[in-house]
Amino acid sequence: MTGIHRAALLLALLVFTALANLVHAQDVASGAEREQDPWEATATRAEAVINAGRASNAALEKLRRDLVEYREQFLRARDQNQPRIRSVQAQLNALGPKPETGEEVAEIASYRKELTDELNRLTIPNIIAEKRFFRANGLIGQIDRIVRDRRLEQLLARGPSPFNPALWPDALRGPSRVVAGIWQEIVRHWTTQTARVELARNAPLIGALLLVGLLLLIRGGAWADQLGNYLRGFGGRGTGVWTFIVSLAKVFLPLTGIAILCEAASIAGLFGLRGSMVLEVLPAWGATILVFKWLADQLYGDHRNDRLLPLATNNRTEAWYLTVLLGAILVLHQALNLFERLDDHSESTRNVLGFLPIVATAMILIRLQRIGMRYR
Repeated sequence: MTGIHRAALLLALLVFTALANLVHAQDVASGAEREQDPWEATATRAEAVINAGRASNAALEKLRRDLVEYREQFLRARDQNQPRIRSVQAQLNALGPKPETGEEVAEIASYRKELTDELNRLTIPNIIAEKRFFRANGLIGQIDRIVRDRRLEQLLARGPSPFNPALWPDALRGPSRVVAGIWQEIVRHWTTQTARVELARNAPLIGALLLVGLLLLIRGGAWADQLGNYLRGFGGRGTGVWTFIVSLAKVFLPLTGIAILCEAASIAGLFGLRGSMVLEVLPAWGATILVFKWLADQLYGDHRNDRLLPLATNNRTEAWYLTVLLGAILVLHQALNLFERLDDHSESTRNVLGFLPIVATAMILIRLQRIGMRYR
């Protein structure tokens, strides 16, 4: 009996070891699956960033955009099977409640089980999507609260005065650090073999986009004038219709060129986080300057006989340049705000860099007001 007991004990030990290894393998596979889940990785990273509270506003905004994309995906997935779920639930309701006493007819019981299994199969993905949706929404809310609290703190804080000339040298070096950081990103990407292979593969497309973009940016205005001359051949000369269409084309064509150039730079794949954020807003900056130039043309252009503001030739030219300069200062202000988010400038740097565009804008507006007052 002793030998039998030992053999049984050894067999039980082997079975227990095999089961333990199987459970461990399943846990490892489950953990690997979770690690490979992009959403789980993003959510875990977001929670770590929020708990640390040290990320810059630019990094938080980038993380927020990723979370918003996931939230939209989960929202669509949550509502994906709703029609089918309602149909199955209606069929279950049609069967009535399960009898409390006695046995149900076998066919009805089998049909009820099939419907219940199908309902579970349909609702489980929705429940998972809804859980992830609320998790993403909560993380977005926490990021918004962090950014809002930081901005409120900056608004209420009384920082260094921009009138202190000792603060100016370091403040003026702030934007140069951002530009240097973007250049380092380009150099770092260029040194990788993957980036060079990808650039070589997309070289024909990038070259074509660069050519088209530069042509639209440089020759767009001239092409718009040629388009106006062609359209005037269909009649309507002197009504101002074709002139207005040409003026809009002078905005649209160069702006399209800027967007194409930014797309070519994006396809090149040489920009990191900072460079990509600058590329995203470059078309908006170009649109700002082109719109202000369009406004200056409408108000002070030499081609208009029915000018809204009757000014002398020298004052009209000055007003035209001042209006375009207003657009450039607005772009400069937006660029400095973006650089501040990318580099987390010190408080003194933010005050100085924010003060300069305000002063320049005030001086231009005062000069425009004085030019207009002469002809009242």
